[in-house]
Amino acid sequence: MMDKESFGIFSPVSGIQKNIPIILALTPDNRNVLLKDGKILRRKMREATLLDDDSVKVQTPDANPIIHYHTFTRRSDGSEYLLVFTKAHIYHWNPSTKAFDTKWTHRNIVASTISFTHNAESADTINDSESGFVTAGFVVGDKITVTGTTNNNGDYTIDSVVAGTITLISTDDLTTEVAGVEFTIVADCKNWETVSYNDKVIATNNVDKVLVWDPTSNFEALDTTSGIEYSRGYSNKTNVDETSAKEQPILKIKSTSGYSVDDKVIIDRGGDREEEGVVDVDGVQDGVSLTLKEDLTYDHTADAKTTVNADSAEGQKVLNVASTAGFSVDEFVTINDGGVREEKRKIYTIQEESLTFTVDLTYTHTQAEGDEVIGSAGTEDSVEEYASYYLTKAKHLTVFENFLILGNTYENESYHYQRARWNSIGEEANWLTGSRGSMEVGQSDKITGFGHYQGFLIIFKESSYFKVWLVGAPFIFNKIRLSKIIGCQCSDSIVNDSKGRLYFYSSEGTFKEISAGTISDDIQTDILAKIQPDYVELIKSAFINETEEVMWSIPVESDSNNLLVSFKEGKWLIIVSAVPAFGEFKE
Repeated sequence: MMDKESFGIFSPVSGIQKNIPIILALTPDNRNVLLKDGKILRRKMREATLLDDDSVKVQTPDANPIIHYHTFTRRSDGSEYLLVFTKAHIYHWNPSTKAFDTKWTHRNIVASTISFTHNAESADTINDSESGFVTAGFVVGDKITVTGTTNNNGDYTIDSVVAGTITLISTDDLTTEVAGVEFTIVADCKNWETVSYNDKVIATNNVDKVLVWDPTSNFEALDTTSGIEYSRGYSNKTNVDETSAKEQPILKIKSTSGYSVDDKVIIDRGGDREEEGVVDVDGVQDGVSLTLKEDLTYDHTADAKTTVNADSAEGQKVLNVASTAGFSVDEFVTINDGGVREEKRKIYTIQEESLTFTVDLTYTHTQAEGDEVIGSAGTEDSVEEYASYYLTKAKHLTVFENFLILGNTYENESYHYQRARWNSIGEEANWLTGSRGSMEVGQSDKITGFGHYQGFLIIFKESSYFKVWLVGAPFIFNKIRLSKIIGCQCSDSIVNDSKGRLYFYSSEGTFKEISAGTISDDIQTDILAKIQPDYVELIKSAFINETEEVMWSIPVESDSNNLLVSFKEGKWLIIVSAVPAFGEFKE
């Protein structure tokens, strides 16, 4: 197998070989051995595929390999769940029915209106006479899988997309095939990352929006259907100028300038009566009001207004007015605001056509002058239009100090490869207020994963890595660069052992432990050097508690994982086995 000393072990008898070499090559017929305390012992047999409780291999409904497992224990009742992830779906393994329940399907379209065109002089296209591709969510760069066809089942990459046409990259070839039979197109992903947080599962794949799941429902977009709302911009500020009652949709405001259908508005931002709404179709009554799509939750009041309608002499407490609607006892009013007869008085009693104050009037206010009388009890709540900014994709995620942290993000239609963004502590759906925030980590190299070491968060990048710790408000986190020449190539290679040591597949193409450095010299030439750069992201890792081994599944001279390498006590074991993902679940 390699130039180093190696041998197959055909007997599991403890102690049969004490001069154990640095590398043990294990072939498929003798995988049931392990190295422990300098001895060779029987290894508990494991399979490269999922088995049910009758030891029968199970296949996912989409027939794709499982590329990620997540075992979730719900704190509220102790129930355990196994989630499995393929390139196109998320499934929950149901032990009772011994079947998979679908919990998420990537953006997809199933239609009999789809056709395929091979073009001799230009890129091939997939066409939909019902123009459903944009609505289904397909975007440039998507990897897609086509099924149900006679000649075109397979995997392709989108070069451009409009409502009725997907144009593939030039190296993808189709066979012309007409519509009429129901075809399926599903977007794919290469990797999944998951965490348990707040008794839920959070998942990301850098293709879909960040997802959240609890056992009572399917996976859905975290925070909002548009993505994670992390910021807002405000404009067109005005105020309520006439009382707008709750449980009805009309909001009366001073100015409607700049407002139009589907605008999002916020009322009394930061106040006790804060609420949000969306302007309905034909909902702008110029200069008068906005009609919202849903009823108001609160009363939004304006200062009561009236005018003097009969002479009211100085030196007495009664002011004759056209209306007393909206005024209240103990309310302060202003008469002739800004004029030569301006005065402020407190209401003592209210009659049908007059207000009685606690002290006499200073000026005479005549019917002819018609002085305005303005109350002060109205809330005059602010009204603003707002635009939301969303995080719609993230490549990496972790939990640290009860914060959910996303890295290498796509926000407001731009990539932010160096950004780490976190929620308000303990609130998975709040990224807009509280202790939420973000930071840029380093310079141009991209964030490639998260690790945990000695109570710190380690943020790995392509050619560097940083240590992060909690400092509290207003900054929340601080950071320091630990290396400016070594990074990590694959997030799924990052793993801790039982002693907290942190391992990863480095930018040098070696396995490293963060404090000890390179540990893989003995397998470098014969194994690691044969991993092709395009498939490094397929590397998976796990710490096996039973055997106290750190194990990686790797693709050696292959486009799929075909070899296991296990590290323990400074020695390596090599197992010839195709394992696309690690997971454990006991029914």
